[in-house]
Amino acid sequence: MIEQITIAVSNFRLYFRIEKQRERLIKRNLFLEQVLEQSQKIDLQRDESQIFAQFLNLFQGIFPRAHLWLAWKNQDQQLIIKSVSNLEANLIGREVKLTPHIREKIMAGNKPCYFEPGTEVPSFLEGSLNLTLVPIISEAQLSGIMAVESHHKEPFLEEEMFLLQLFSRYLALLLPNLLHIRQAVLMKFLLESLIESTNAFILMIGEDGRIIIFNRAFEEKLGLKKEQLHDFTDDDFIKKHLVMVQKEKGQVVNARELFAEILQGRKFSSLRVRFRAVSGELFEAIFNVAGLKDQSGNFLGMIAVGQDLSPLRELEAKLMHYERLAGLGQMAAGVVHELNNPLQAIITYSELVKRRMDEIGETDTARKISAVVEAGERVRRLSRNLISYARPGTEKVEDINLKTLVDEILSFSSYELSRGGVEIKNQVPENLPPLKAVKDQIEQLVLNLLTNASHACSAKGGGQVVVKASSSDHAGGAWLTLQVEDNGVGIREEHLPRIFEPFFTTKPGGKGTGLGLNIVHAIVERHNGKIKVESKFGKGTVFTIEFPLLNS
Repeated sequence: MIEQITIAVSNFRLYFRIEKQRERLIKRNLFLEQVLEQSQKIDLQRDESQIFAQFLNLFQGIFPRAHLWLAWKNQDQQLIIKSVSNLEANLIGREVKLTPHIREKIMAGNKPCYFEPGTEVPSFLEGSLNLTLVPIISEAQLSGIMAVESHHKEPFLEEEMFLLQLFSRYLALLLPNLLHIRQAVLMKFLLESLIESTNAFILMIGEDGRIIIFNRAFEEKLGLKKEQLHDFTDDDFIKKHLVMVQKEKGQVVNARELFAEILQGRKFSSLRVRFRAVSGELFEAIFNVAGLKDQSGNFLGMIAVGQDLSPLRELEAKLMHYERLAGLGQMAAGVVHELNNPLQAIITYSELVKRRMDEIGETDTARKISAVVEAGERVRRLSRNLISYARPGTEKVEDINLKTLVDEILSFSSYELSRGGVEIKNQVPENLPPLKAVKDQIEQLVLNLLTNASHACSAKGGGQVVVKASSSDHAGGAWLTLQVEDNGVGIREEHLPRIFEPFFTTKPGGKGTGLGLNIVHAIVERHNGKIKVESKFGKGTVFTIEFPLLNS
């Protein structure tokens, strides 16, 4: 009987131990399942601290009464708290300092170490009675520390310590790789953003001939969509869109032969390539082309980076246009100069005839001849102003009478400015203080503003341009203010931020260069002035320019 009881007790103890082990295995398996499940849910786009918090919250479920913090080594080899649970959030970002003794102890066993909180061990829980530091060691280096603190003095159970160790080793394997992957994903995102946002053409072709990278700038210029490129090979691209490839000195080369040379390690720069867009439009670009290899030297494909030559062509065309205009201006000035001699003779002899008519009492004839003299004088003033305007400008600063300057400009340009039913009103007063400035540049500025205002009115079928000026003291100094106001078509609100950009114009092709207001802005800045524009689309525009009166 006693023997049977002994066997029964022994079997019960065995059963109890087996049940305990079974519970531990179930708990471990459940914990591992949760860890793996959380690992699959990790969003690599999230912040590092959020990734750390994801794991720490999971572990909090195993130790509901504990207070947790996790520190990770930064680039300066400092342990910085990245996440906390059941602790104040302001601990995140604080440095954890370990004494050499503590560091040596936790590194030696590579397992959780129990400590009684004291001055030597970092504790962030007020009234902590139980502190376990769990090292996270990767490649024989301390990458981080997880701490479990508690207000209960009893140490953690053996099973709990095992889970701590299991979790720390899992983190040691996962987190470094996870952070490297996250960094790689971030770098990939930054590179893709850079490739997509640049205005250069970027094309990458793999070793199998498939197009791997085809950026937005190239896509928009060619009129192709990325979706169309899934089954596109380099042969398809060459046949449909590549018209010609030129090396330096104009040597035309075969694209297939070029690709073969790149396979052998050749690089090419300044290749002039002509393309045909989907629309049929032809355009040219300058490309640098090179092969891509991995660390073992295996060929991965080729990359081509190019710049569209269309803006350069437009700039060249505008430059030629300006050169023709400059030549025409110089020729016109020469013609006018040649006309001065016969014009002077007409004025002189007309004055003599007028004087003779006055002497013999032919007042009606004298009055008519006087009109001829006045007309001649007006033509002579116009010719002098035109010659003066056509001369190359200087950088000489001088005192300028703004009233006189505006009068001179209107004397030789009023006919052109008044075309299309435009009325020009000069309301610049006589008594303005002189402006110290470069006269040629101020003339250019006023003429550009008047021309723009005139065009804006004529586009509306007619209107009025008013030029005003005044002087005042404000902002700690004396200022001369020039205003050009029109009731023309106005400027759209979305265009206002761009009106001073070079080559930006809202006029139809061939009607505007897009340089007038850019020149105005540059001249204002050169004279330390200020420029302001107010406009309502359909109602008109006011340009206000302020120049400092340096002589005041």
